Amino acid sequence: MEYTTINLMLPTFHRVDRLEQFIESAVRTATNKGALRFTFVVNIDDAETRKYLDEQAHIPADHFCIIDEDTDQPNLPYYFNKAYDCTPFASDNEVVTMLGDDMVFLTTGWDVAVLAEVNAANGAIVLHCNDAYIAREKLCVNLFTTRRVVRATTREFMCTRFHTEMIDVIWHLVGRYTNLLKYRDDIVIQHNHGSNVNGGARDATFFRMAPLREMANNDHANNKWWTHAYATYNAAKIIAAGMGSWNNLI
Repeated sequence: MEYTTINLMLPTFHRVDRLEQFIESAVRTATNKGALRFTFVVNIDDAETRKYLDEQAHIPADHFCIIDEDTDQPNLPYYFNKAYDCTPFASDNEVVTMLGDDMVFLTTGWDVAVLAEVNAANGAIVLHCNDAYIAREKLCVNLFTTRRVVRATTREFMCTRFHTEMIDVIWHLVGRYTNLLKYRDDIVIQHNHGSNVNGGARDATFFRMAPLREMANNDHANNKWWTHAYATYNAAKIIAAGMGSWNNLI
């Protein structure tokens, strides 16, 4: 099977300026713009974002969709699972993703390189790229994988235990445990996280998520154990499905 499209899955909330940078940079730096699909998860009361997406001209109308959410507090795994389950672009030859509206694509041809990596692995891959910040090779704050891998876990795309943190940790561990993890330092997707004093998105949306981040960090030891256990189960399922092999050097 050949993987031919990349579905950029993106929850966003009252960040039109950041969202515009994300979309513009993704399209401008892509070599094969026709391979891109965008699935935005937007709160039903976020009229500003909805108006922008209805009017923006960066993407053909049949290459993006808006998935509604009506939560009162942030819940990133719920949003990504909605994107994964409800996108009209779902197909076996699609690359699924975890990305943030505070990210900017800097590498020309990133799309061709991502598809080449996924196809070389026959879809059995947990790929992440250089965030130009603090994660880099240590954590997949951005993620590219396939429905083949996700289905093999027998679980949802994202773990719903944590509402803002840890979903990237779990996928990174799954990639390490299965030897499916691949890092591309030369593909830069800059992460302007609110903790980054140089251009970070320290806005109302960042502070809205702060209590949930604090809750996760305050129970770090228990969460560390829990993420390893959850990731181990997923890894075992993936390996049983014929992808990867146990990494005994972790």
